[in-house]
Formats: sequence, C-alpha cells, structure tokens
Amino acid sequence: MLVVTGEPGIGKTLLMSHLAAMATERGCIVLSGRAAELERDLPFGPVVAALDDYLMSLGQAELWELTPETTQQLGLIFPSFAHDGPPGLQAERFLAYRAVRRLRGYV
Repeated sequence: MLVVTGEPGIGKTLLMSHLAAMATERGCIVLSGRAAELERDLPFGPVVAALDDYLMSLGQAELWELTPETTQQLGLIFPSFAHDGPPGLQAERFLAYRAVRRLRGYV
C-alpha cells in the first residue's frame, strides 16, 4: 500500500499514473482510491474505493475461506458484500458514488 499526500498541483496524480502504468506492465494488480478533506466522515473511503470493484470481480473460489459472519460484517463497509441484506450506511454511500461514477459516460 502506498499513500501519497502533498499540496495541490505538485504532480501527485501524474506520479501515481506513471507508477500504476509501470506496475501494470509488470503484471501487478493496481488498485487506487482517493480521499478528500471533506470526506472525513468516510474513514474507509480510499480503501473501499480501491478494493470494492476488485472484490466484486472475485468469485467464490477466491473467497471460500470467508465465513458468512465475516461477509456480513464486510457488507457494512463494502457494497460488493452487501448482498445478504441491506448495506450499512458506509456501503450505501459507495453504492451512490458508484451510480454517479457510471453517469460520467453520459454527461
């Protein structure tokens, strides 16, 4: 895991784009998440943003060791695990975020 912080405009995004491209070329799985100062009420925000789409792509074979209790607890944070009941508040926010993200192709 790598966390990059700094003042706006110093090239963090460009640096991370280059690092992600290099890692992808070498066959690494590259996941990314972002946080903003105004999102302090989402403590797992960058983690959920980085992992949720990847977790959704995994099948039961990769997740076979997770107990139902574990997946239920993960459903409180990750929308991809919220299929056993209503998602927690954190997961609901990311479901809404994902829906808005899909709109980008139409706007």
